[in-house]
Amino acid sequence: MKILEDFEKKDRNIVIIAGVVLLVIAVTGILLWQVNKADDLSSDETDASSNMACGQYGCSQDSDCAGWNNGAGDFECDEVMSHIPSQQRCIRYRCPTGYRLVKPCTCEAEVEEENVCEGGGWVRKPTTFSEDESFTISGYGEDDDGISFTSIDVKLDGVSISSYKVSKQVNGNRTDWTTTLSNLDPGSHTIEASWKDGEGNSSDDCSVSQTFTVTASANDEEEEDGDENEDTNVPTQQDNTTTTTTSTPQTGLLDEAWGKVVLGFGILAVGMIFRKFNFFELGWSGVSIARDSSSRESKREKFSTEFERKVVKGN
Repeated sequence: MKILEDFEKKDRNIVIIAGVVLLVIAVTGILLWQVNKADDLSSDETDASSNMACGQYGCSQDSDCAGWNNGAGDFECDEVMSHIPSQQRCIRYRCPTGYRLVKPCTCEAEVEEENVCEGGGWVRKPTTFSEDESFTISGYGEDDDGISFTSIDVKLDGVSISSYKVSKQVNGNRTDWTTTLSNLDPGSHTIEASWKDGEGNSSDDCSVSQTFTVTASANDEEEEDGDENEDTNVPTQQDNTTTTTTSTPQTGLLDEAWGKVVLGFGILAVGMIFRKFNFFELGWSGVSIARDSSSRESKREKFSTEFERKVVKGN
């Protein structure tokens, strides 16, 4: 029994040791296989066959790549990397129509860029200038499709001047335009220009705008200064205005209106006194020859008495 127990114990150790060895061998084999296995980078291509998917290493000929003959050969075995088959991989070198290759195994749909007018600008911008001066302004448009000659439109203060004041010149894909401005009123003005490419496309890049100032000429300024000086010599209600009037010399009481009124009342009073005391009859009676002397003396005495009583004594 003791021998049997010893044998079983030895057997058991052998089995354990053998198992450990086999486990180490298995793990080592798996690790070696993983190291030698090609990475699966990314692939849109899958195949149920044994052919290698795009991106896998280990191909030795193009037919090893899954889908290599699709479209008359879109895949190939990349021998540039290495001539050792285990280091070669399947790659895509051509994409279907409408797609472009962005990675060795990835095709991306091509997006057609929108065709727009590409641009242009000023050659000579307008600046501040006098109203008696002429000023030449110019610009250009440029595009791979060329510039539509008739589409160039130049506006001054919102009014198109292209039909009679703008000259244009084509130079390949570029077209230049020029205009000369003159006889503009003093003040602020704006000039704008726009155009299209040869395909009739436009964009914000194909327009320019500039505001400039026209100043008054020196002659106008002198005239304005003269007008201002003349205006300052004209008296106004606020100025000390000297007014010349003609009048008769002041000679006395009767030069005033109230003096004339007093004189009139005085003459009227004197007339009333003369009428009251019959001064006129006295005078006429003095020259009368139709009456006798006694009658004349009697009236004189009566008048004297009456005059003395009323005038002198105040009765």
